[in-house]
Amino acid sequence: MKKLLKIILFVFIALFVLILIIPTDDNSNETQPTPKQEQTEPSNKTQSVSQEQEMVNEQEPEQELVQDQSATSESPETASPAAQTQPQKEEYATNENETDKSAELYLVTRVIDGDTIEVEINGSKEKLRLIGIDTPETVDPRKPVECFGKEASSKMKSLVEGKQVRLEADTSQGDRGKYGRLLRYVFLPDGTFVNDLMIRQGYAYEYTYRIPYQYQSQFKQAEQEARAKKRGLWDDGVCEDTNSSSQTETIQEPMTLTTQPQSQVEQTPTTTSCDCSGNLYNCSDFKTHQEAQAVFDCCMAQIGKDIHKLDGNNDGMACESLP
Repeated sequence: MKKLLKIILFVFIALFVLILIIPTDDNSNETQPTPKQEQTEPSNKTQSVSQEQEMVNEQEPEQELVQDQSATSESPETASPAAQTQPQKEEYATNENETDKSAELYLVTRVIDGDTIEVEINGSKEKLRLIGIDTPETVDPRKPVECFGKEASSKMKSLVEGKQVRLEADTSQGDRGKYGRLLRYVFLPDGTFVNDLMIRQGYAYEYTYRIPYQYQSQFKQAEQEARAKKRGLWDDGVCEDTNSSSQTETIQEPMTLTTQPQSQVEQTPTTTSCDCSGNLYNCSDFKTHQEAQAVFDCCMAQIGKDIHKLDGNNDGMACESLP
């Protein structure tokens, strides 16, 4: 009997021990990763690292693009000299009133010479003389082409021929001259004052025909500027003989002449009218050589120089091509 009890007790003890051991082994099996799991986890880590590297690579071009944009948008201080160089504009005056888009435009159909053009107005072509300027002759068949005349004509063609212009009249000068030409100031649509530009760039002289005009002081200043900066015909050696002869003064006894009242702005000068206050006449303003010579002699006597530039070759004979 005692032996049987010992056996039963031993069995109970063995069962108890087994009960304690079995849960422990299960927990151990759960906590220890299998070889397959150990191999899988590094693979997952490698994949996540690869994905992060790809995201970085995708962001790098964007960063490079931002850097390129910042590099190209340099400040003016760090930009190269070539980038900072800007083309210089021609020097001339503009009239803000003439930039009005509602102002009527007229087509320049032909450039006759440096101070005369042809425009189309209401379907008809009109010759137009620019007020306040005078350029060397190029088209008068009775006289040779004057110094810098071709350059002045070419400049006027480049400015207005085949283009639209705005016109401005001057009540002090009348609507037309004695040859029936319109008398106007000429502007480009952007406000460029063509009359002023021709003088300021040295392609024309300031020209006052007896009565002061609206922009006279401006044009005189433009000629002074062209002389001082030796532009165009005022440059050294270009028209030296013509320019020097117009500036040389010889004191002579004055000649007393009577004057006749002027009923129009443009009239043919005669032996009894002599205004030597400025460059007022062209040879085309006279009908005969005798009339031109009379005015030439008159001004030589009064102020000692050919103020009207009637003697192109300095031989003492004015407008020799006239009859």
